[in-house]
Amino acid sequence: MVQLTKDEIIKITQRLQSVRQGLVQKAPFYAILLFGLRFSLDDMVERVYTDGERIAFNPDFLNEITDRELEFIMLHEVSHVALGHPFRFMRDYDIEVFDQACDIVVNSNIYNYMGNDESFITINGLGVMPHKNYDGKEGYLYTVEQVYEQLLKVKGKEKKDENGNAPDFVDIPDDHESEKSEDLSQGGIDDIGANTDDGKPSGKNINGSGGQGKGKSSCQEQGELSQSKASDFLRFDDHSFWKGDDEQNVNKAMWESRVLQTYESVKNLKRISIKNSSKSCGAVPLFAERIYKEVSERKLDWKTLLNDFIQEDVCDYSFSPPDRRFVDGDFFLPDFNEKEDSVENVLFMIDTSASMSDDQIGEVYSEIKGAIDQFNGKMKGWLGFFD
Repeated sequence: MVQLTKDEIIKITQRLQSVRQGLVQKAPFYAILLFGLRFSLDDMVERVYTDGERIAFNPDFLNEITDRELEFIMLHEVSHVALGHPFRFMRDYDIEVFDQACDIVVNSNIYNYMGNDESFITINGLGVMPHKNYDGKEGYLYTVEQVYEQLLKVKGKEKKDENGNAPDFVDIPDDHESEKSEDLSQGGIDDIGANTDDGKPSGKNINGSGGQGKGKSSCQEQGELSQSKASDFLRFDDHSFWKGDDEQNVNKAMWESRVLQTYESVKNLKRISIKNSSKSCGAVPLFAERIYKEVSERKLDWKTLLNDFIQEDVCDYSFSPPDRRFVDGDFFLPDFNEKEDSVENVLFMIDTSASMSDDQIGEVYSEIKGAIDQFNGKMKGWLGFFD
């Protein structure tokens, strides 16, 4: 296990923070999302991984890569999380094929975002990271599931190769989460590395991306899948720490919300020019545009939402109004009333930040008034504001 001095840890921490800060100007959307992940060190992984909560680096790998390569790796890892990849795969998926599909979509979105510059998605010694689907088209044009289905067909054809030339895929077990890695976000380091209960390193090798796995290296000069077999797929990060969908719905929803909030924050920024490129990129990557559109289309009308809160208000006898049959008598008696619908404990929250215009806030008030009128005053709750 590598032991780093305090000065070495401080130097690594400062470098990671400096590179992330530099991305604020170059790639603002990704930079904002990166602040939602911690940085850690783990010398049990060959290069790097994310588990949806942190980005963990092997210290030796950090020393081997340039700041430009580190920028790409940060964008790559946070894209996996933003798209919900660590929480998205199903237990019946072919994990290796799913991992490949995720990398193609992520790399292609970064490639497009950075002005179609392949040098930005290149790692020295590995080559250009794959960014095209097996049909030769860019991965950002597809969802992960669509790329996954195409790769499954390719894998099936390779297994049926009459000449027996197709290499086997590496099967990755489900239970291989790193139990311990060093968190750099708070500046405190006790030791470095991660071991399993039996003392063996927890990092798994996926085609050369883990410390102790059985997969073979696939460091080829060209990383595009269309130029090689699917099982020769080029990857630099370890996906074996992803937990799947069963217990991660909360994390998936949380990151979807972060993507939407970040989209709202940067969508109106001016387009920025990419150094050494004649092209420019927008402030928001295409996958964020797609997520925002999908969420907007599935929004429910507030009338539908309020119906879930409807309660029957039972006031069988009431003096308002009294029983009219006895209005001429000496006593007022309550009258029997039918059940009424009421809505209680509703909290309306209004966004008053700079992204909301006066007209939009006026529309919100109008909608709230419409909700109150819908139930003829039988609504109880609160009105709150946030910026």
